[in-house]
Amino acid sequence: MFLALWWPLAALYIMPPLWCFLRPPLIPINLWMQYAMRSNCPGGVVLSDLLFFHWCRCTMICGTPTMYVDLINRQQLRKLDIHPEIAISGGAPSSVHLFQEMKKHLNLRKVKSIYGLSESTAVAFQSLPDDDELHSTSTVGYVGDHLEVKIVDPEVRRDEDDGMPAPADQVLKKAFFQGKIVPRGTPGELLIRGYSTTLGYWQNEEKTNELIGRDKWLRTGDQFVLQEDGYGRIVGRIKDMIIRGGENIYPIEVEDVLNQHPHVLEVQVVGLPHERLGEEVCACIRVQKNMSVTLSDLKTHCAGKLARFKIPSRLEIFDSFPKTTSGKIQKHKIIETIVKERQFCN
Repeated sequence: MFLALWWPLAALYIMPPLWCFLRPPLIPINLWMQYAMRSNCPGGVVLSDLLFFHWCRCTMICGTPTMYVDLINRQQLRKLDIHPEIAISGGAPSSVHLFQEMKKHLNLRKVKSIYGLSESTAVAFQSLPDDDELHSTSTVGYVGDHLEVKIVDPEVRRDEDDGMPAPADQVLKKAFFQGKIVPRGTPGELLIRGYSTTLGYWQNEEKTNELIGRDKWLRTGDQFVLQEDGYGRIVGRIKDMIIRGGENIYPIEVEDVLNQHPHVLEVQVVGLPHERLGEEVCACIRVQKNMSVTLSDLKTHCAGKLARFKIPSRLEIFDSFPKTTSGKIQKHKIIETIVKERQFCN
């Protein structure tokens, strides 16, 4: 049924033979189902080693934004003669700047975005074959078939019995998340429902009740915008939003600007505890080889592109970022590293 619901995105663009470069971890079975298995449907071959990328003239790449940053970095050193047709990015929010760099350094013809999670059996949103470059790079595409989605105010949930707002702890016990739907174009929490969403977590009723209501709406925990044209855009994880002096700051907005700095290889923006403001904006940077960057450089770069309260007030340099087994960057561990292992004060 899964293959019937989700026909290979790659097959919409490339006729056989299809050579797919895939380097995911073994844990997320959705990656293997979605790319490794499906790319074989039109007679393709899956490659999992960078060496074959060049030798076999790979035509398709699948990965997370972090993987593409590393591929670009290696390609700048190796200068391989590669000309893949398409790259598909998912697993974490990306940026228009990264997609531009991918097309430039990896010689890509097309770059497409997808959005999904294991609990929704992978893809929930994906770019369509005829999408223009703006939709392909600035959104995660259109909602998939057989799925319902809604964007709700994460602060307002309703009691199952009387329809009145209830305290969060009561709502969790009732496991019923109706929520107040926000207007299109307004950020809120993305909820998904459909044939492909999970029924629950194995032997973990507490987590099932917390994230999947009796009405079968799956709470993703992602801050999301559903545009007027039906395309979706990730704003970030709700828990990652920075509240500085009462002002909400979405890290991805700051990251998009910082990623345009020529000396920045990769950036993660996090909120650090601050006695007066509640949180301060910290830019965690991986710097390009043989390059350097200072906080003053970043502030100058951001001037005129971000509101003053969104400009980072702290800079931390990293060689690498902590990741999950599926390749997603763990922002909470970045914060722990700064607070516990490095000299930190307000």
